[in-house]
Amino acid sequence: MPKKVLIVDDEKPFLDLLEEGFKPYRQEFQLATAGDGRQAIEYLRKNPVDLVVTDIKMPQMDGFELLSYLREFLPEVPVILMTAFGTNDIEERLRAMGASHFLEKPLDFETLAGRIVEELAQSVAGALPRPKPGQPRSKVLIWEASGPGFGEVESRLEGEGYLVKKVDQTDKLVQAMPKERPEAVVLKLSGREEATEVEGLVAALRRQNPLRPIVVLAQDLSLPWLQRLWRAGVSDVLLGHEAVQELPPSIKRCQERYQNLRSHFTSQLRASYETEIRRLRQELSHELNRILNLEDELSGVGHQMIKILVNAVEIGDPYLRGHSERVAARARMIVEHMNQAYVMSRGMMDLSELEMACLLHDIGKLGVPDSILNQRHQLSDAEWSLIRRHPELGAEIVANIGRLHNIAADIRHHHERWDGQGYPQGLRGDDIPIRARVIAVADAFDAMASPRVYRQPLPLPAIVEEIRKESGTQFDPNVVEGLLSMVGKSEAPLATDQGRFPGSNS
Repeated sequence: MPKKVLIVDDEKPFLDLLEEGFKPYRQEFQLATAGDGRQAIEYLRKNPVDLVVTDIKMPQMDGFELLSYLREFLPEVPVILMTAFGTNDIEERLRAMGASHFLEKPLDFETLAGRIVEELAQSVAGALPRPKPGQPRSKVLIWEASGPGFGEVESRLEGEGYLVKKVDQTDKLVQAMPKERPEAVVLKLSGREEATEVEGLVAALRRQNPLRPIVVLAQDLSLPWLQRLWRAGVSDVLLGHEAVQELPPSIKRCQERYQNLRSHFTSQLRASYETEIRRLRQELSHELNRILNLEDELSGVGHQMIKILVNAVEIGDPYLRGHSERVAARARMIVEHMNQAYVMSRGMMDLSELEMACLLHDIGKLGVPDSILNQRHQLSDAEWSLIRRHPELGAEIVANIGRLHNIAADIRHHHERWDGQGYPQGLRGDDIPIRARVIAVADAFDAMASPRVYRQPLPLPAIVEEIRKESGTQFDPNVVEGLLSMVGKSEAPLATDQGRFPGSNS
């Protein structure tokens, strides 16, 4: 009877691709899909499954929460986790929670299919005991030129905890590789006359995967044949009667080299990704600069284009629309009601630059995936780290733009705290640019005065009390006094059920 596999991911195109790709495996398992953790639980309450494959970052209920549920209520069901934000800490956390495997996105279909087939094979009767969380298990594919006779090699490897698959024909071995996805291949020769066949087999395997460990066992080989096998791409050659005993440590060494190479190439890929992000950021700065330079010829065009960029940040979330313009209006009024001697003692306050900094204070969120910005549940540590990068990303975008470079520091530090517990640099007190301190208060005010998916707008007294309470810790007391003075002198309501503010055109 086919095994049942549930795959959980919020990316519909990815699920559609999997359903199409897994059609050849219908004889081995049936595939079901769910868009998030809650949908998965609803399915699991009505349908038994043999394996769950889930993404980590999802709305409603993420992969960590789903894994916790499965370990408590369905502990016998193995779970494979996928994520595009993999770190060592996340992997260790998943292992500790009992995940069977951890796969980094983007991943190719063959890798996922191979992991699924392997995990299902382990769950059938007579399979090797499942390792403890965190204990690796490697699959080894073995081939012998003269046909059956795997016993000695197989027993030695299984005694070391490997999962062994046997193939007796070269064409079957090449065909089995994409499906089985072994961590290593062992080729056993009984005579020199078989070396030619092995040489061609190694070349075929290398075309499929240039890094996978391939170990050759032989009683005796001449130096020219050894050289030919090395050139073909063999990872190691073991000769003589003790070759079988040396096989497990040889595979381990080859696997370590393989993992080091993969890590190296992965780090290169990530470095390339960061380089591309920097290039795109520079291009964005260049385009902003070009737009602003045209303002001398086309009055007001630069300002309107900045508003378009601001809308690009806010359009993905209806609860944030108009946020930047409201922050700009409130910040200007706060400054007007502050102690002007205090303001002037910190330098000339350019209100037009303050307004521009307010409009662009969240521009760095263009570098944060929409799927994270629109999360409706508690963010993971990895997701928070991406969110907390947006002040620096925004500052880098505007830093090289002629008329905007003066506001880069205001954008970079608008999430600093008066007590030094903010980010990105943990500045405190007067070390924080004064415009950034004003933006922080106006930003917090608008956040509380605006509706959110999880709450209605807070009433004005509650907002004022919360900001007053944070005076001297999160906020500059002098800026808070300016806000309180503004509230006391305003005859119009500061926040309505639409979250608007007097003087804002949003």
